[in-house]
Amino acid sequence: MSFKVVKEGAVPVLFAWNDYSLPAGRPSVWERTQRPDESTEEEEMDVDLLLQCHDYDAKPEPSALDIACEKIEAQQRVIEELQKRVAEVTLKQSFGLERFLASDDDIRNIK
Repeated sequence: MSFKVVKEGAVPVLFAWNDYSLPAGRPSVWERTQRPDESTEEEEMDVDLLLQCHDYDAKPEPSALDIACEKIEAQQRVIEELQKRVAEVTLKQSFGLERFLASDDDIRNIK
């Protein structure tokens, strides 16, 4: 007498309520997706209308570039100001016993 070994992770699917038959397979995504009827003709779109939607050859107005340059320069000035503030704060914080780090004798001989 031989016994069938059930594989690990196997899931039972045959039950009395489904008449010991396998469930119907689920249709694939391709079968479930609704697609437009292939027999319909594509509408012809006006080329001029399509070109008006977006002009890939368009160049920005010079005034827009000037405004952008001014904003960039203003931001650069702000960044420089903030970098100066950070440098001042770190200088103030490091002004202490760090200047005597050469040796322990230097710290002991402070008068």
